[in-house]
Amino acid sequence: DLQPLDDLVVGKAHDLAEDLNPQISFNKTKIAFRSTRSSSRTDLWTMNIDGSNQVQLTSSGSDEDFYPRWSTDDTKLTFSAYRPYGTGGRIMLINADGTGEKELYYKSGYDSYAAGFINNNTKVIFIREVRYCGGDVTLMSIGIDGSNPTEIINISDIIGVDGYVNVWGGPQVNQEENKVVFEYEYCDGKNFIYKIGVDGSGLQMLVDSTNGPIS
Repeated sequence: DLQPLDDLVVGKAHDLAEDLNPQISFNKTKIAFRSTRSSSRTDLWTMNIDGSNQVQLTSSGSDEDFYPRWSTDDTKLTFSAYRPYGTGGRIMLINADGTGEKELYYKSGYDSYAAGFINNNTKVIFIREVRYCGGDVTLMSIGIDGSNPTEIINISDIIGVDGYVNVWGGPQVNQEENKVVFEYEYCDGKNFIYKIGVDGSGLQMLVDSTNGPIS
């Protein structure tokens, strides 16, 4: 039987740790998540689908690791990180067993948020933006070896309103459609959910926070 959610996520000790952003592996045997149980901010962990075998992958200390995204073969995870905390988000890569951690991308003054893997897991797709609602929200990709960072399309230019990708949920790849789904928040606080092709085509608003779903 599956464990209750509070046992599964927080652990049997029922400590006061925060456990967030669960992501189920493609073979449905593992869950990746982030947790404060071992540091002042969040590290990445994995566990079996029934909550057993909880394993810490990263040790960020006072920094923060978040938004784990599985490769479709479940051998790797990409994630975002504030290292050090207070600087812009970085795109990271790690093997599912916790080995081989490395930084793929960072640009000073910008935040970057990993969405997932594309091109048979040879590239990571992500969204980069100027920090603190500075605009220039851009869909990008990079090789898993850190090569060839590519600006695919400037999303904020298409939308026509400065904003940012809301970091509470983070962008994600819909592998079946080859699209990235993300929340875009205008600097005045209005929220919208969009999707866009991994090649930058077909930007579509799905939900308008002021009016609901788009028909």
